[in-house]
Amino acid sequence: MPLSVFVVPAIVLAWLGTYFSLLPPLRAQSLMFPRFVAWSILGIVALLLLLQWLRARKGELVVPPPAVDPKSAWLFYGLCVGYVALFWLLGFVAASTIYLIAAMTVFPVRWPIRIGVTVGTVAALYALFGGLFGIPL
Repeated sequence: MPLSVFVVPAIVLAWLGTYFSLLPPLRAQSLMFPRFVAWSILGIVALLLLLQWLRARKGELVVPPPAVDPKSAWLFYGLCVGYVALFWLLGFVAASTIYLIAAMTVFPVRWPIRIGVTVGTVAALYALFGGLFGIPL
């Protein structure tokens, strides 16, 4: 089992642990939820690393081939940068609709699923942030 399977997750775990332990001292109420989420994520990542290490020792761990070719990964990265620009120019609903359809075009997703996921996601996020939290989108 190549050591590289563990290097990147271990670096991410160490970086996140250091980052979240050094958060600035603010009121306890304002940091309780972010720290709870951060330490929960760190615990899950640590557990997954431990399970991966145990499976590798037994010889059960097989390194899968990359799910996305590098060209698609760079295209997806460009879509994320474009989404930020579109969000600023067009607003949440239009930018999110364009981004979701374009992102699902990078991967082979059928049109009915693209439309359903796009409409459902934009509507749910708009209802949650615009309606429930009162954040202007």
